[in-house]
Amino acid sequence: MDGAARRHDTSAAPPVRILEGQAGSNAAALAMRAYLDELTDRLQTHTDPALGIAGDPAEVTPPRGDFMLVSEVGSGEVVGFGAVRVLEPGIVEIKRMWLRPDVRGLGLGKFLLERLENRARSLGARRVLLGVNESLVEACGLYVSAGYEPVEHFEDNPYVTHHFGKQLVRDRPSELT
Repeated sequence: MDGAARRHDTSAAPPVRILEGQAGSNAAALAMRAYLDELTDRLQTHTDPALGIAGDPAEVTPPRGDFMLVSEVGSGEVVGFGAVRVLEPGIVEIKRMWLRPDVRGLGLGKFLLERLENRARSLGARRVLLGVNESLVEACGLYVSAGYEPVEHFEDNPYVTHHFGKQLVRDRPSELT
């Protein structure tokens, strides 16, 4: 199957599961290392490991956030991850979302993003924010296709060039009395 057909064939995606609460795990550390290595290659610069997940792992540990691994059901092999952290009541940041290159284009990005949004809702989010580097064109495309819109700069991260937001929960109009 050629690359173009594979990109649109979601039936080729391996069965996966989401493992929550993984911020301190060895599997998370290995996945983060692979993510940072890829960023170093794609951005053609050294990436600061301190910017990896968050300054403090507690920020992505319940109840302040969560770090979720995506693993293949059959092998248990980690194929991606994502994290969320509460910025303030009602606003949660999606902090780092990554899939191994060999599983991209199979629908797992959308799957993971939806799980991260659901986790954000469970943490009280009405709105989610995220930052991304413009060279990560696959990610930018995914976020826009999922309804994210450009927002004002909200973090100091030298690797982030674009900021996006999405309203998860709409306020109900007041009932007229």
